[in-house]
Amino acid sequence: MTFGTVILVLGFMSPSAFCLTYAWRARVKLGTEFTEHGWRAGALIVGLMAATLSQLLATAFLLIGFHSSEQSFAERVSLPWAIANWITILTWLLALATVALGRGSLRRSLLICGLVMPVTSWIIFMMGYDY
Repeated sequence: MTFGTVILVLGFMSPSAFCLTYAWRARVKLGTEFTEHGWRAGALIVGLMAATLSQLLATAFLLIGFHSSEQSFAERVSLPWAIANWITILTWLLALATVALGRGSLRRSLLICGLVMPVTSWIIFMMGYDY
């Protein structure tokens, strides 16, 4: 893994990371208001945690698997990475489900993160695969 690879992957994954940072800042700013508004507002906290886990796992997989000097993502992944990728997909789906069910100010940033992260991950994946 070279410095250029790290910059490339982190650069592409930064829009969804910025949305998550904004959501976490909004969560801290609002404090305990989420628990006072019922389960729909509290569901967004679960979605925020799921989206964060999904972001971290997807970024780690892309950092480990991307090779700038050869074709990437063409070989089979090991079992731990396969499990981590399934966890990434399931937590991403959980985050989108909480956006659909939840209520509050976090919905917009979680929705943007949930839509941008797969697109940027796919772009990085295709850049490595189409070497």
